[in-house]
Amino acid sequence: MVKDEKRKVLFICSAKPSYSRNAILISALKRKFEVQVISSSKNSYFLRIPEVWLKFIFAKNDYDYLLVGFLGQPLLPLAKLLARKPIIFDAFISLYDTLCFDRKTFTPYSIAGRITYFLDKKSCEWAGKIITDTNQNINYFAKNFSIPKKKFCRVWVGSQTDLFYPREERKVKDKFIVFFYGTFIPLHGVEYIIRAAKLLEDEKDLLFKIVGRGQTYQKNYNLAQSLNLKNVIFLGRQPIKTLSDFMASADVCLGVFGDTEKAQRVIPNKVFDTLASQKPLITADTPAIRELLKDKGDCLLCQTANPRSLADAILLLKQNKVLRDKIAKNGYRKFIRHCSLEALSKTLNSFIKLKSDG
Repeated sequence: MVKDEKRKVLFICSAKPSYSRNAILISALKRKFEVQVISSSKNSYFLRIPEVWLKFIFAKNDYDYLLVGFLGQPLLPLAKLLARKPIIFDAFISLYDTLCFDRKTFTPYSIAGRITYFLDKKSCEWAGKIITDTNQNINYFAKNFSIPKKKFCRVWVGSQTDLFYPREERKVKDKFIVFFYGTFIPLHGVEYIIRAAKLLEDEKDLLFKIVGRGQTYQKNYNLAQSLNLKNVIFLGRQPIKTLSDFMASADVCLGVFGDTEKAQRVIPNKVFDTLASQKPLITADTPAIRELLKDKGDCLLCQTANPRSLADAILLLKQNKVLRDKIAKNGYRKFIRHCSLEALSKTLNSFIKLKSDG
């Protein structure tokens, strides 16, 4: 008997294919499908989007499924017009929510705000199937854009496990390292990390390492300066390949702590990278995180936007190596079971192939 050929997925995206969400989805898809990627390596969305449009227009129609990856909303109109195969849309973020409420770039009723709402809603309507990263996000899209929940499937963010994996600890002598990386968007709540560091300044062997830059960087850097903190190091932007090295030398890794609505619905990359690296995780107690993790079982949760609660959680893990080791090992097991490339591949295969074929 001749073995069935792999079905073909055409994956298009306006963010770079190296962007973590896209890279993980592509890797997971390749385990079950033959994958062709249409993307652009140009430096801005304004240049990448037209190039992806042109490549898609002239692409051969020899695929079985079209998956519109992140950032997909600008690509869906053309996909709907030209595609003759099932369209799957990765609604990884809502443009409307991100730009109007989380980052507050536009007001909801501005022209730009209305355009982002239109793109979110129509992208979900035009796609036959939709993936997103949490049930909380499914509820958000279903409620705010009147999209039937049956169109959705939850696909965890996962991690680039060629970069993030358990490795021998590379301890910094006589220091307890608390590590955070991010782009300083509001949902990260870096302010609360800084204020927690202030509360812990008498712990002379405790050091916070913070990697990244972004929207609230200067505000938080200035806050640390005004508090005269000696236990916080800002390391700026670093290549993604070095983040796992920082994690390897950390005693505890931090998730997100912001008080935005979006922070309640998402589980960001840094959480999955921590789990994949078998490191102890502290993050805010949100509905999204409880879809996957259990407090004191495979992570340690603290109150949202509460520096004292975060400081107490850090101190608890600093003083309790047994608990640190327990949540690190259990978190890694949870990741392998539900969020590894193999697990994501099975979820995608079932949703794309069986649902679309049925």
